[in-house]
Amino acid sequence: MLPRPTVATSIKDNISGRCHRANVVLLHLRPSIGTEFVIKPMVDFARSVRLKYRLWRCGRVVEFDGLRIPLPKGVISDNMAGVLMTGNYDQADRHFLKKYLRPNDFVVEIGGGCGVTAMISRRIVGDGGVVITLEPDPVLHAYAERNCELNGFKVDNRQGAAVADPNQRTVTFYKYSDFWASQMVEDKGQHATKLEVAAVYPPVLLDGLNGRRSVLICDVEGFETELLTRAEIVSPYDMILAEIHNYGWPSKADGVGCAKMFHFLLDQGFYIAETAGQSFVFLRKLNGASKPA
Repeated sequence: MLPRPTVATSIKDNISGRCHRANVVLLHLRPSIGTEFVIKPMVDFARSVRLKYRLWRCGRVVEFDGLRIPLPKGVISDNMAGVLMTGNYDQADRHFLKKYLRPNDFVVEIGGGCGVTAMISRRIVGDGGVVITLEPDPVLHAYAERNCELNGFKVDNRQGAAVADPNQRTVTFYKYSDFWASQMVEDKGQHATKLEVAAVYPPVLLDGLNGRRSVLICDVEGFETELLTRAEIVSPYDMILAEIHNYGWPSKADGVGCAKMFHFLLDQGFYIAETAGQSFVFLRKLNGASKPA
């Protein structure tokens, strides 16, 4: 004769059965619910703990490309710190700068970020070259200046946002915790700090060009479709390195703005020399032939 089930056994079996049925529903009938509410939070938490441990181990300082970059709290989010720790930050741009920049070049960077690309540019152009950066976020601008000083690079870091209208004086800028997402259009899905910053018309940054080869670096989260469709802005340059985002300005719904920009740059005498991910290198043709890099 089988033993009569106790009350405790009945309760345990009941709970086990309910849990089993719940798991079936979550992970089999509706895997998206199980992933969203059970698995993904656990994975995110584990990654967060691992990242905080790595940041503690390195003292919130990373080194790559011969640069030493501190990661201060309140300026660099843990997520951005994780990207910088991998050494993959702006990896394509850094590769293209090493390949295409020359000594004595005159470099203008719109969207200076934390100063990494500016310092690499400065190292390549040498004492005979010039590097000017423009960054809208005042905190990030000060951070980039400190990074340049820490690493011994003389860079002309300026604070302001590039605009396509020479008569504009100020512009609204939306700052996000991950600085590379900051832009001049509000993303309703993220919390942003709204800033009013000085507007800068890019041609004024070319004072002192003096016949040097000129290079524009542009990373402005979609606003490139406004800046790089103005002849007065792009015509002085021999090379443009731009991150192209797959949406037009100000709408993110289609690529009409990008298509217009590509056609405009081709009409202005540029050709696409190389691409990697979102990064594009445009070089100007000389007398119908490609100018050597």
